[in-house]
Amino acid sequence: MKPKNVFLFSLLSMGTCLTSNAQLCPPNMDFELGTTADWTYYKGTVATGPVFTLPTSLPGPPRLTLTSGTGTDVYGGFPVVCDGSYSFKLGKDTVLYCAEAASYNIHVPATGVYNLVYHYAAVLEDAGHTPSNQPRLEINATDSATGTALPSGSITIMTSTVPGFIHSTAPPPAPSDVYYKPWTTGSISLAGYGGHTVMIKFIAGDCGTGGHFGYGYIDMNCIFSRGALLPCKATSTTLEAPIGYASYSWKDSLTFGTSYGTTQTITASTPQTYAIIMTPYAGHGSTDTMYTTLLPSMTTPPITGSTTVGVSHTISLTDAITGGTWSSSTTTIATVSPSGVVTGVATGSDTIFYAAGGGLCDTYTVITVTSTLGAINTNGTGTINLFPNPAKSLLSIKWENLETDNANVVISDVTGRELLRSALEINETSGQSQINVSALNEGIYMITIKSDNINYSGKLRIAK
Repeated sequence: MKPKNVFLFSLLSMGTCLTSNAQLCPPNMDFELGTTADWTYYKGTVATGPVFTLPTSLPGPPRLTLTSGTGTDVYGGFPVVCDGSYSFKLGKDTVLYCAEAASYNIHVPATGVYNLVYHYAAVLEDAGHTPSNQPRLEINATDSATGTALPSGSITIMTSTVPGFIHSTAPPPAPSDVYYKPWTTGSISLAGYGGHTVMIKFIAGDCGTGGHFGYGYIDMNCIFSRGALLPCKATSTTLEAPIGYASYSWKDSLTFGTSYGTTQTITASTPQTYAIIMTPYAGHGSTDTMYTTLLPSMTTPPITGSTTVGVSHTISLTDAITGGTWSSSTTTIATVSPSGVVTGVATGSDTIFYAAGGGLCDTYTVITVTSTLGAINTNGTGTINLFPNPAKSLLSIKWENLETDNANVVISDVTGRELLRSALEINETSGQSQINVSALNEGIYMITIKSDNINYSGKLRIAK
């Protein structure tokens, strides 16, 4: 078999809708803009034959209605909204020889073989007429340039011709001859129409003699990507085929010799391409084989930067992928700015997350906020930590990954008046020294450590 790419529109089972995560979407094909834009609408009459007279029309209730909310159909009890927040209703339950239609033009990509999958629900009176005069819902797919019908692209739904209709039990004054078909699925092959524009048109009509009504609901969802990713940190995931087919068979795409299940969903753990053979109910198209590829999860590169910060001080974190979003799991411990600058708020541990987007899993680092003072020196590779803070008599200065140097430590009061100066000899890249601060009174002071390679300033508290 030749692999087939797929327009996997979000699909529906009998009476059930499924919400999904779309990645590609022709404009408002799914009505999820909450408007009637980008479709063409028609409103007219039906006569014996049936003969439809359908001039274009502005949409609007009661005959061309955008549906929303959690309501259900009065005769069938199924949701008036299928997938997402909006669907569309064609027609109404009064009889005036009415007919309504809506169409959408889809540009088929030039390369690949695709299927168009749609979903609908129908409410029809069974008038007992000949099939040509029964209330109906029609679905037609044509090449928009030539008007030629696509193979298996014309389907007529009537109570006497399509299985799955249910007799309505709506109480009087509802008519006793109403039947309904809940949300269900059909498919149309677009093979050979690459680079063409295909029009799909839905038509609802009363009976040709004007005494019995027929109306329907339609919906389509965005195109799914033709693959799936293992969720972050997961060893398996659920793969879903379009809902609403009579039977399913999952196979390996290379030999079709390995079977992975015969239900609409399977649990998959091996990254590879899977084939899904789907057999529709009678009258809903031909058997289709679609393909989906399970890809391993993709992880954002690790965060770089210090993992320790002092209260009221900052460190800068970076990631190899720019333009992502930073977040803190516990903002009472530390906060992080949109550019990755972490500020210590209170002592403790906090997890800083970075979401690069584009399907990549988030990465994170654990930051420890200490009561010590810390800073990155001017060459960007080393750190200095001062502790304890508050200090009483001795203040320890610890450094890591610094160039050997001689620095000056200056402690000043809040007015800037220098109170203590001490030399700090950095004769090894990592080390520790102490200065005596016992002569300072209790209070808040400014401390600076400066050399050719270091430019540090912060607050120091003395507590007796």
